Amino acid sequence: MTFSWILYLSALSTAAYASPLNSFEYDYIIVGGGTAGCVLANRLSANPSISVALVEAGPTVFNDSRVLIPSPAGPTWGTELDWNYTTIPQIYANNSILQYHAGRDVGGTSTINGMVYLRPTVDEVGSWSALGNPELSWDSLLPYFKKSEHLQLPTAPNASAKASYEASVHGFVGPVKVGWGNDLNPGEYGQALNTTWQSLGFSWNRDPNTGNNTGLALFPIEKDTVLQIRQDSARSYYLPVMGRPNLHAFTNTTALNVNLDGGKSHHGPQGLVVAKGVNVVLPSGKKQFLRSKQEVILSTGTYRTPGAIYNPSFTLESLTPSYNAKPMTGTLTAADLFGDELDTVAAQLYKDIPSYARTLSEASNGAISIQAQEQILLARANLFFKKNIAIGQYTFQIYGGNRWVTLPLSTENVHSSSDPAKPLLNPNFMQLPWDTLVMQRLFLVLRRILSAPSVQHALGPNATTELSPGYSLVPADASLPQWTSFFQSALAPTWHAVGSAVVYVGSR
Repeated sequence: MTFSWILYLSALSTAAYASPLNSFEYDYIIVGGGTAGCVLANRLSANPSISVALVEAGPTVFNDSRVLIPSPAGPTWGTELDWNYTTIPQIYANNSILQYHAGRDVGGTSTINGMVYLRPTVDEVGSWSALGNPELSWDSLLPYFKKSEHLQLPTAPNASAKASYEASVHGFVGPVKVGWGNDLNPGEYGQALNTTWQSLGFSWNRDPNTGNNTGLALFPIEKDTVLQIRQDSARSYYLPVMGRPNLHAFTNTTALNVNLDGGKSHHGPQGLVVAKGVNVVLPSGKKQFLRSKQEVILSTGTYRTPGAIYNPSFTLESLTPSYNAKPMTGTLTAADLFGDELDTVAAQLYKDIPSYARTLSEASNGAISIQAQEQILLARANLFFKKNIAIGQYTFQIYGGNRWVTLPLSTENVHSSSDPAKPLLNPNFMQLPWDTLVMQRLFLVLRRILSAPSVQHALGPNATTELSPGYSLVPADASLPQWTSFFQSALAPTWHAVGSAVVYVGSR
Protein backbone atom coordinates (compact mmCIF):
# COMPACT_ATOMS: atom_id res chain seq x y z
CA MET A 1 0.00 0.00 0.00
CA THR A 2 1.26 3.41 -0.89
CA PHE A 3 0.78 6.39 1.41
CA SER A 4 1.13 9.99 0.26
CA TRP A 5 2.26 12.91 2.40
CA ILE A 6 -0.70 15.19 3.25
CA LEU A 7 -0.69 18.65 4.84
CA TYR A 8 -3.83 20.43 6.04
CA LEU A 9 -3.92 24.24 6.08
CA SER A 10 -6.89 25.91 7.76
CA ALA A 11 -9.08 28.58 6.25
CA LEU A 12 -11.47 30.61 8.39
CA SER A 13 -14.84 30.56 6.69
CA THR A 14 -17.36 27.73 6.51
CA ALA A 15 -20.05 26.84 3.99
CA ALA A 16 -23.38 25.06 4.29
CA TYR A 17 -23.93 24.35 0.59
CA ALA A 18 -21.82 23.43 -2.41
CA SER A 19 -20.48 26.32 -4.46
CA PRO A 20 -21.21 26.66 -8.19
CA LEU A 21 -18.40 24.91 -10.03
CA ASN A 22 -17.80 27.79 -12.43
CA SER A 23 -16.92 30.32 -9.74
CA PHE A 24 -13.38 29.09 -8.99
CA GLU A 25 -14.41 29.04 -5.33
CA TYR A 26 -14.64 25.76 -3.44
CA ASP A 27 -15.06 24.51 0.07
CA TYR A 28 -12.06 22.19 -0.27
CA ILE A 29 -9.19 22.40 -2.71
CA ILE A 30 -7.02 19.29 -2.98
CA VAL A 31 -3.67 19.99 -4.59
CA GLY A 32 -2.34 16.78 -6.09
CA GLY A 33 -4.50 14.09 -7.65
CA GLY A 34 -2.21 11.24 -6.70
CA THR A 35 -2.58 8.21 -4.48
CA ALA A 36 -4.05 10.08 -1.51
CA GLY A 37 -5.59 12.97 -3.45
CA CYS A 38 -7.99 10.64 -5.27
CA VAL A 39 -9.09 9.12 -1.96
CA LEU A 40 -9.74 12.55 -0.48
CA ALA A 41 -11.68 13.71 -3.54
CA ASN A 42 -13.90 10.65 -3.28
CA ARG A 43 -14.58 10.90 0.43
CA LEU A 44 -15.10 14.68 0.66
CA SER A 45 -17.38 14.90 -2.38
CA ALA A 46 -19.58 12.14 -0.94
CA ASN A 47 -21.29 14.99 0.93
CA PRO A 48 -23.33 16.76 -1.78
CA SER A 49 -23.37 20.03 0.16
CA ILE A 50 -19.57 20.32 -0.11
CA SER A 51 -17.79 21.53 -3.24
CA VAL A 52 -14.40 20.00 -3.99
CA ALA A 53 -11.69 20.91 -6.47
CA LEU A 54 -8.95 18.43 -7.35
CA VAL A 55 -5.89 20.01 -8.97
CA GLU A 56 -3.54 17.69 -10.88
CA ALA A 57 -0.62 18.62 -13.12
CA GLY A 58 -1.06 15.58 -15.36
CA PRO A 59 -3.88 13.96 -17.35
CA THR A 60 -6.28 11.10 -16.66
CA VAL A 61 -4.82 7.79 -17.84
CA PHE A 62 -7.68 5.31 -17.46
CA ASN A 63 -7.14 3.91 -20.96
CA ASP A 64 -3.38 4.33 -21.25
CA SER A 65 -1.91 0.90 -21.99
CA ARG A 66 1.35 1.85 -20.28
CA VAL A 67 -0.58 2.23 -17.03
CA LEU A 68 -3.05 -0.61 -17.51
CA ILE A 69 -0.34 -3.23 -17.93
CA PRO A 70 0.38 -4.56 -14.43
CA SER A 71 4.10 -4.18 -14.84
CA PRO A 72 6.06 -3.57 -11.63
CA ALA A 73 8.05 -0.82 -13.31
CA GLY A 74 9.17 0.61 -16.59
CA PRO A 75 6.60 1.55 -19.27
CA THR A 76 5.90 5.05 -17.93
CA TRP A 77 9.31 5.88 -16.50
CA GLY A 78 10.94 8.81 -18.21
CA THR A 79 7.74 9.72 -20.08
CA GLU A 80 5.36 12.66 -19.72
CA LEU A 81 3.67 10.70 -16.91
CA ASP A 82 6.83 10.78 -14.78
CA TRP A 83 8.13 13.82 -12.89
CA ASN A 84 11.55 12.26 -13.39
CA TYR A 85 13.27 14.02 -10.52
CA THR A 86 16.99 13.92 -9.88
CA THR A 87 18.85 14.39 -6.63
CA ILE A 88 21.52 16.90 -5.87
CA PRO A 89 25.02 15.34 -5.75
CA GLN A 90 25.22 12.86 -2.87
CA ILE A 91 28.22 13.87 -0.80
CA TYR A 92 28.38 10.51 1.01
CA ALA A 93 28.17 8.53 -2.24
CA ASN A 94 30.82 9.87 -4.62
CA ASN A 95 28.64 12.88 -5.52
CA SER A 96 26.31 10.58 -7.43
CA ILE A 97 23.18 12.13 -8.96
CA LEU A 98 20.29 9.69 -8.70
CA GLN A 99 16.95 9.46 -10.46
CA TYR A 100 13.60 9.52 -8.67
CA HIS A 101 10.40 8.46 -10.42
CA ALA A 102 7.01 9.87 -9.41
CA GLY A 103 3.67 9.73 -11.20
CA ARG A 104 2.46 12.84 -13.02
CA ASP A 105 -1.19 12.02 -13.69
CA VAL A 106 -4.47 11.40 -11.91
CA GLY A 107 -3.55 8.49 -9.68
CA GLY A 108 -0.01 9.72 -9.16
CA THR A 109 2.71 7.25 -8.35
CA SER A 110 0.16 4.46 -7.92
CA THR A 111 -0.01 4.44 -11.75
CA ILE A 112 3.71 3.78 -12.23
CA ASN A 113 4.93 1.96 -9.12
CA GLY A 114 5.46 -1.71 -8.29
CA MET A 115 1.87 -2.13 -7.00
CA VAL A 116 3.13 -3.65 -3.73
CA TYR A 117 0.45 -4.13 -1.08
CA LEU A 118 2.21 -4.26 2.29
CA ARG A 119 1.14 -2.63 5.55
CA PRO A 120 3.29 -1.24 8.37
CA THR A 121 3.90 -3.47 11.35
CA VAL A 122 2.20 -3.35 14.74
CA ASP A 123 5.36 -2.05 16.40
CA GLU A 124 6.07 0.59 13.75
CA VAL A 125 2.62 2.09 14.26
CA GLY A 126 3.12 1.80 18.00
CA SER A 127 6.29 3.87 17.75
CA TRP A 128 4.29 6.73 16.19
CA SER A 129 2.07 6.66 19.26
CA ALA A 130 5.08 6.73 21.58
CA LEU A 131 6.44 9.80 19.78
CA GLY A 132 3.31 11.83 20.43
CA ASN A 133 0.33 10.51 18.48
CA PRO A 134 -1.50 8.33 21.02
CA GLU A 135 -4.56 7.93 18.79
CA LEU A 136 -2.60 5.78 16.35
CA SER A 137 -2.35 2.06 16.85
CA TRP A 138 -2.49 -1.02 14.67
CA ASP A 139 -5.93 -1.84 16.02
CA SER A 140 -7.22 1.66 15.24
CA LEU A 141 -5.91 1.51 11.66
CA LEU A 142 -6.93 -2.06 10.83
CA PRO A 143 -10.63 -1.23 10.17
CA TYR A 144 -9.50 1.30 7.55
CA PHE A 145 -7.07 -1.14 5.95
CA LYS A 146 -9.94 -3.59 5.63
CA LYS A 147 -12.44 -0.96 4.47
CA SER A 148 -10.27 0.04 1.51
CA GLU A 149 -9.29 -3.50 0.46
CA HIS A 150 -10.97 -5.88 -1.95
CA LEU A 151 -8.88 -9.02 -1.58
CA GLN A 152 -9.22 -11.38 -4.53
CA LEU A 153 -8.60 -14.93 -3.36
CA PRO A 154 -5.53 -16.81 -4.56
CA THR A 155 -6.03 -18.81 -7.73
CA ALA A 156 -5.08 -22.48 -7.77
CA PRO A 157 -1.65 -21.68 -9.28
CA ASN A 158 -1.19 -18.93 -6.66
CA ALA A 159 -2.04 -21.34 -3.86
CA SER A 160 0.30 -24.01 -5.21
CA ALA A 161 3.06 -21.38 -5.14
CA LYS A 162 2.22 -20.85 -1.43
CA ALA A 163 0.23 -17.61 -1.71
CA SER A 164 -1.93 -17.46 1.41
CA TYR A 165 -3.78 -15.00 3.64
CA GLU A 166 -5.27 -14.56 7.11
CA ALA A 167 -8.91 -13.69 6.45
CA SER A 168 -9.44 -11.85 9.74
CA VAL A 169 -7.14 -8.96 8.76
CA HIS A 170 -8.35 -8.47 5.19
CA GLY A 171 -11.26 -6.71 3.53
CA PHE A 172 -13.21 -8.18 0.64
CA VAL A 173 -15.57 -5.43 -0.58
CA GLY A 174 -13.42 -2.28 -0.64
CA PRO A 175 -12.49 -0.22 -3.71
CA VAL A 176 -8.84 -1.31 -4.00
CA LYS A 177 -8.56 -4.70 -5.67
CA VAL A 178 -5.67 -6.71 -4.32
CA GLY A 179 -4.42 -10.10 -5.45
CA TRP A 180 -1.46 -12.17 -6.50
CA GLY A 181 0.19 -11.90 -9.89
CA ASN A 182 0.94 -14.63 -12.36
CA ASP A 183 4.69 -14.19 -11.95
CA LEU A 184 5.13 -15.79 -8.54
CA ASN A 185 8.31 -17.80 -8.15
CA PRO A 186 7.05 -21.34 -8.72
CA GLY A 187 8.83 -24.57 -9.29
CA GLU A 188 12.36 -25.52 -8.38
CA TYR A 189 13.72 -21.99 -7.93
CA GLY A 190 11.02 -20.88 -5.51
CA GLN A 191 11.25 -24.11 -3.55
CA ALA A 192 15.04 -23.83 -3.37
CA LEU A 193 14.81 -20.25 -2.11
CA ASN A 194 12.31 -21.20 0.57
CA THR A 195 14.30 -24.24 1.71
CA THR A 196 17.57 -22.29 1.82
CA TRP A 197 15.97 -19.35 3.60
CA GLN A 198 14.58 -21.53 6.36
CA SER A 199 17.78 -23.58 6.63
CA LEU A 200 19.54 -20.35 7.60
CA GLY A 201 17.16 -19.97 10.53
CA PHE A 202 14.87 -17.40 8.91
CA SER A 203 11.10 -17.76 8.98
CA TRP A 204 8.37 -18.26 6.40
CA ASN A 205 5.56 -15.69 6.72
CA ARG A 206 2.15 -16.95 5.67
CA ASP A 207 0.68 -13.43 5.43
CA PRO A 208 2.93 -10.35 5.74
CA ASN A 209 -0.09 -8.03 6.14
CA THR A 210 -1.02 -9.19 9.64
CA GLY A 211 1.16 -6.58 11.35
CA ASN A 212 4.29 -8.72 11.22
CA ASN A 213 6.15 -8.69 7.91
CA THR A 214 9.31 -10.51 9.00
CA GLY A 215 10.29 -13.55 6.95
CA LEU A 216 9.99 -14.86 3.41
CA ALA A 217 6.56 -14.32 1.89
CA LEU A 218 4.54 -13.98 -1.28
CA PHE A 219 2.85 -10.61 -0.96
CA PRO A 220 -0.17 -9.44 -2.97
CA ILE A 221 -0.21 -6.51 -5.37
CA GLU A 222 -2.80 -3.86 -6.29
CA LYS A 223 -4.19 -5.51 -9.40
CA ASP A 224 -7.54 -6.54 -10.86
CA THR A 225 -6.86 -10.24 -11.34
CA VAL A 226 -9.95 -10.72 -13.56
CA LEU A 227 -9.23 -7.90 -16.01
CA GLN A 228 -5.47 -8.30 -15.52
CA ILE A 229 -4.91 -4.55 -15.10
CA ARG A 230 -3.30 -2.27 -12.53
CA GLN A 231 -5.60 -1.13 -9.73
CA ASP A 232 -4.32 2.39 -9.14
CA SER A 233 -5.84 5.02 -6.89
CA ALA A 234 -7.61 6.83 -9.74
CA ARG A 235 -9.35 3.65 -10.87
CA SER A 236 -10.25 2.74 -7.30
CA TYR A 237 -11.40 6.10 -5.96
CA TYR A 238 -11.75 8.78 -8.65
CA LEU A 239 -13.22 6.98 -11.66
CA PRO A 240 -16.37 5.79 -9.82
CA VAL A 241 -17.25 9.34 -8.66
CA MET A 242 -15.86 11.62 -11.36
CA GLY A 243 -19.39 12.49 -12.48
CA ARG A 244 -20.42 14.02 -9.16
CA PRO A 245 -21.63 17.60 -9.78
CA ASN A 246 -19.86 18.92 -6.69
CA LEU A 247 -16.45 17.55 -7.74
CA HIS A 248 -14.34 19.46 -10.26
CA ALA A 249 -11.02 18.04 -11.43
CA PHE A 250 -8.53 20.49 -12.90
CA THR A 251 -6.29 18.14 -14.91
CA ASN A 252 -3.18 19.26 -16.78
CA THR A 253 -3.21 22.18 -14.35
CA THR A 254 -0.07 23.29 -12.55
CA ALA A 255 -0.37 24.47 -8.96
CA LEU A 256 2.12 27.30 -8.50
CA ASN A 257 1.74 27.79 -4.75
CA VAL A 258 -0.70 28.10 -1.90
CA ASN A 259 -1.73 31.66 -1.12
CA LEU A 260 -0.81 31.96 2.55
CA ASP A 261 -1.89 34.92 4.63
CA GLY A 262 1.09 35.59 6.90
CA GLY A 263 0.03 38.95 8.28
CA LYS A 264 -0.36 38.84 12.05
CA SER A 265 -3.74 40.55 11.92
CA HIS A 266 -5.08 37.87 9.62
CA HIS A 267 -4.00 34.75 11.44
CA GLY A 268 -6.55 32.07 12.06
CA PRO A 269 -7.35 30.35 15.37
CA GLN A 270 -4.38 29.98 17.72
CA GLY A 271 -2.35 32.24 15.45
CA LEU A 272 -2.26 29.70 12.61
CA VAL A 273 -1.33 30.77 9.11
CA VAL A 274 -4.42 30.87 6.88
CA ALA A 275 -4.59 29.33 3.41
CA LYS A 276 -6.71 31.56 1.18
CA GLY A 277 -6.46 29.38 -1.90
CA VAL A 278 -4.18 28.14 -4.66
CA ASN A 279 -2.58 29.88 -7.63
CA VAL A 280 -2.67 27.63 -10.70
CA VAL A 281 -1.91 27.66 -14.42
CA LEU A 282 -4.77 26.23 -16.47
CA PRO A 283 -4.17 24.09 -19.61
CA SER A 284 -4.75 27.21 -21.72
CA GLY A 285 -1.78 28.88 -20.03
CA LYS A 286 -3.99 31.31 -18.15
CA LYS A 287 -3.16 31.92 -14.49
CA GLN A 288 -6.09 31.48 -12.14
CA PHE A 289 -6.66 31.81 -8.40
CA LEU A 290 -8.81 29.08 -6.82
CA ARG A 291 -10.32 30.34 -3.59
CA SER A 292 -10.87 28.05 -0.61
CA LYS A 293 -13.75 28.61 1.79
CA GLN A 294 -12.72 25.88 4.23
CA GLU A 295 -9.42 24.09 3.63
CA VAL A 296 -6.59 23.69 1.19
CA ILE A 297 -5.28 20.14 1.38
CA LEU A 298 -1.82 19.50 0.03
CA SER A 299 -1.46 16.00 -1.32
CA THR A 300 1.54 16.90 -3.44
CA GLY A 301 3.86 14.30 -1.99
CA THR A 302 7.16 14.48 -0.22
CA TYR A 303 9.00 16.09 -3.09
CA ARG A 304 6.58 18.73 -4.40
CA THR A 305 5.25 20.06 -1.10
CA PRO A 306 8.08 22.59 -0.52
CA GLY A 307 7.31 24.33 -3.81
CA ALA A 308 3.57 24.22 -3.21
CA ILE A 309 3.74 26.11 0.08
CA TYR A 310 6.64 28.37 -0.78
CA ASN A 311 5.98 32.06 -0.20
CA PRO A 312 8.73 34.70 -0.45
CA SER A 313 7.70 36.17 2.90
CA PHE A 314 8.13 32.84 4.63
CA THR A 315 11.07 30.61 5.44
CA LEU A 316 10.38 27.05 4.40
CA GLU A 317 12.08 23.81 5.22
CA SER A 318 10.87 20.33 4.40
CA LEU A 319 12.08 17.57 6.64
CA THR A 320 11.59 14.17 5.13
CA PRO A 321 12.94 11.07 6.82
CA SER A 322 13.31 8.35 4.18
CA TYR A 323 11.47 5.14 4.90
CA ASN A 324 12.73 3.16 2.06
CA ALA A 325 10.17 0.81 2.47
CA LYS A 326 7.93 -8.64 -6.01
CA PRO A 327 7.11 -11.29 -5.99
CA MET A 328 8.88 -13.34 -3.49
CA THR A 329 10.05 -11.07 -0.75
CA GLY A 330 12.04 -11.69 2.38
CA THR A 331 12.64 -9.40 5.33
CA LEU A 332 15.21 -9.79 8.09
CA THR A 333 15.60 -8.32 11.55
CA ALA A 334 18.72 -7.06 13.29
CA ALA A 335 18.87 -10.38 15.14
CA ASP A 336 18.84 -12.22 11.80
CA LEU A 337 21.59 -10.05 10.33
CA PHE A 338 23.93 -9.82 13.32
CA GLY A 339 23.35 -13.08 15.18
CA ASP A 340 25.79 -13.50 18.06
CA GLU A 341 27.07 -9.96 17.51
CA LEU A 342 23.66 -8.42 18.19
CA ASP A 343 24.35 -7.23 21.75
CA THR A 344 27.64 -5.60 20.74
CA VAL A 345 26.10 -3.96 17.68
CA ALA A 346 23.12 -2.72 19.70
CA ALA A 347 25.33 -1.24 22.41
CA GLN A 348 27.34 0.62 19.77
CA LEU A 349 24.26 2.08 18.09
CA TYR A 350 22.79 3.31 21.39
CA LYS A 351 26.18 4.87 22.16
CA ASP A 352 26.22 6.59 18.75
CA ILE A 353 22.76 8.14 19.07
CA PRO A 354 23.95 11.51 20.49
CA SER A 355 26.51 12.02 17.72
CA TYR A 356 24.06 10.84 15.06
CA ALA A 357 21.46 13.28 16.42
CA ARG A 358 23.92 16.17 16.16
CA THR A 359 24.73 15.23 12.56
CA LEU A 360 21.07 15.10 11.58
CA SER A 361 20.16 18.30 13.40
CA GLU A 362 23.02 20.19 11.76
CA ALA A 363 21.98 18.83 8.36
CA SER A 364 18.51 20.34 8.92
CA ASN A 365 20.03 23.71 9.86
CA GLY A 366 18.58 23.24 13.31
CA ALA A 367 15.01 22.83 12.07
CA ILE A 368 14.86 19.62 14.09
CA SER A 369 16.59 19.96 17.42
CA ILE A 370 19.23 17.56 18.68
CA GLN A 371 16.86 16.50 21.45
CA ALA A 372 14.08 15.69 18.99
CA GLN A 373 16.48 13.75 16.78
CA GLU A 374 17.64 11.76 19.79
CA GLN A 375 14.03 10.81 20.56
CA ILE A 376 13.46 9.69 16.98
CA LEU A 377 16.69 7.69 16.83
CA LEU A 378 16.03 6.08 20.20
CA ALA A 379 12.56 5.03 19.07
CA ARG A 380 14.06 3.55 15.91
CA ALA A 381 16.79 1.69 17.81
CA ASN A 382 14.19 0.28 20.18
CA LEU A 383 12.28 -1.04 17.18
CA PHE A 384 15.46 -2.73 15.95
CA PHE A 385 16.59 -4.34 19.18
CA LYS A 386 13.58 -4.55 21.50
CA LYS A 387 10.74 -5.13 19.05
CA ASN A 388 12.82 -7.07 16.52
CA ILE A 389 11.12 -5.59 13.47
CA ALA A 390 12.47 -6.09 9.96
CA ILE A 391 15.21 -3.65 8.95
CA GLY A 392 16.11 -5.05 5.54
CA GLN A 393 14.23 -6.50 2.60
CA TYR A 394 14.92 -8.67 -0.43
CA THR A 395 13.01 -9.36 -3.60
CA PHE A 396 13.91 -12.50 -5.50
CA GLN A 397 13.61 -12.85 -9.25
CA ILE A 398 14.75 -15.69 -11.46
CA TYR A 399 18.06 -13.89 -12.10
CA GLY A 400 18.89 -13.24 -8.45
CA GLY A 401 17.80 -10.74 -5.84
CA ASN A 402 17.62 -7.10 -4.84
CA ARG A 403 18.02 -5.80 -1.33
CA TRP A 404 17.48 -2.56 0.55
CA VAL A 405 17.45 -1.01 4.01
CA THR A 406 13.83 -0.54 5.04
CA LEU A 407 14.39 1.73 8.05
CA PRO A 408 17.51 3.82 7.42
CA LEU A 409 18.68 6.33 9.99
CA SER A 410 20.06 8.77 7.42
CA THR A 411 17.59 11.61 6.90
CA GLU A 412 16.55 13.21 3.65
CA ASN A 413 15.74 16.86 3.08
CA VAL A 414 13.87 18.56 0.27
CA HIS A 415 13.85 22.25 -0.64
CA SER A 416 12.05 24.26 -3.26
CA SER A 417 14.01 25.67 -6.18
CA SER A 418 13.49 28.41 -8.76
CA ASP A 419 11.93 25.75 -11.02
CA PRO A 420 8.79 24.31 -9.34
CA ALA A 421 9.18 21.10 -11.36
CA LYS A 422 12.69 20.50 -10.02
CA PRO A 423 12.75 20.46 -6.21
CA LEU A 424 16.13 20.01 -4.58
CA LEU A 425 16.14 16.40 -3.40
CA ASN A 426 18.84 15.29 -1.01
CA PRO A 427 18.30 11.76 0.33
CA ASN A 428 21.69 11.83 2.11
CA PHE A 429 22.34 8.18 1.38
CA MET A 430 25.03 6.69 3.65
CA GLN A 431 24.98 9.77 5.86
CA LEU A 432 25.25 7.58 8.96
CA PRO A 433 27.50 4.50 9.30
CA TRP A 434 24.67 2.32 10.62
CA ASP A 435 22.96 2.21 7.22
CA THR A 436 26.17 1.08 5.52
CA LEU A 437 26.64 -1.70 8.07
CA VAL A 438 23.10 -2.96 7.50
CA MET A 439 23.60 -2.92 3.72
CA GLN A 440 26.77 -4.98 4.09
CA ARG A 441 25.03 -7.61 6.19
CA LEU A 442 22.12 -7.80 3.75
CA PHE A 443 24.58 -8.52 0.94
CA LEU A 444 26.39 -11.17 2.94
CA VAL A 445 23.14 -13.04 3.61
CA LEU A 446 22.11 -12.72 -0.04
CA ARG A 447 25.41 -14.26 -1.11
CA ARG A 448 24.80 -17.21 1.20
CA ILE A 449 21.32 -17.76 -0.21
CA LEU A 450 22.22 -17.51 -3.89
CA SER A 451 25.32 -19.68 -3.54
CA ALA A 452 23.41 -22.55 -1.91
CA PRO A 453 23.68 -25.72 -4.05
CA SER A 454 19.91 -26.09 -4.46
CA VAL A 455 19.53 -22.48 -5.64
CA GLN A 456 22.52 -22.78 -7.97
CA HIS A 457 21.01 -25.91 -9.49
CA ALA A 458 17.66 -24.19 -9.98
CA LEU A 459 19.30 -21.17 -11.63
CA GLY A 460 21.09 -23.41 -14.11
CA PRO A 461 24.64 -23.47 -15.48
CA ASN A 462 24.44 -20.03 -17.09
CA ALA A 463 23.41 -18.16 -13.94
CA THR A 464 25.97 -19.20 -11.36
CA THR A 465 28.34 -16.24 -11.59
CA GLU A 466 27.73 -13.19 -9.41
CA LEU A 467 27.59 -10.19 -11.72
CA SER A 468 27.22 -7.43 -9.15
CA PRO A 469 29.33 -6.67 -7.27
CA GLY A 470 31.25 -9.81 -8.19
CA TYR A 471 33.92 -11.44 -6.07
CA SER A 472 36.74 -9.76 -7.96
CA LEU A 473 35.49 -6.34 -6.85
CA VAL A 474 34.22 -7.32 -3.41
CA PRO A 475 35.84 -10.60 -2.32
CA ALA A 476 34.31 -13.00 0.16
CA ASP A 477 36.50 -11.63 2.97
CA ALA A 478 35.97 -7.97 2.01
CA SER A 479 36.23 -5.39 4.77
CA LEU A 480 33.50 -2.88 5.55
CA PRO A 481 35.48 -0.10 3.77
CA GLN A 482 35.58 -2.25 0.62
CA TRP A 483 31.83 -2.74 0.79
CA THR A 484 31.39 0.98 1.44
CA SER A 485 33.32 1.83 -1.71
CA PHE A 486 31.05 -0.44 -3.74
CA PHE A 487 27.87 1.01 -2.22
CA GLN A 488 29.02 4.56 -2.93
CA SER A 489 29.20 3.80 -6.65
CA ALA A 490 26.27 1.41 -7.02
CA LEU A 491 23.44 2.43 -4.68
CA ALA A 492 20.02 3.43 -5.99
CA PRO A 493 16.80 4.67 -4.37
CA THR A 494 13.60 2.67 -4.00
CA TRP A 495 11.50 5.87 -4.06
CA HIS A 496 9.51 5.16 -0.89
CA ALA A 497 10.09 8.37 1.05
CA VAL A 498 7.56 9.96 3.37
CA GLY A 499 7.93 13.22 5.19
CA SER A 500 6.62 16.35 6.81
CA ALA A 501 7.06 20.03 6.10
CA VAL A 502 6.82 23.17 8.19
CA VAL A 503 6.40 26.83 7.32
CA TYR A 504 8.17 29.38 9.48
CA VAL A 505 6.73 32.88 9.61
CA GLY A 506 9.44 35.53 9.61
CA SER A 507 13.14 34.88 10.02
CA ARG A 508 14.80 32.32 12.23
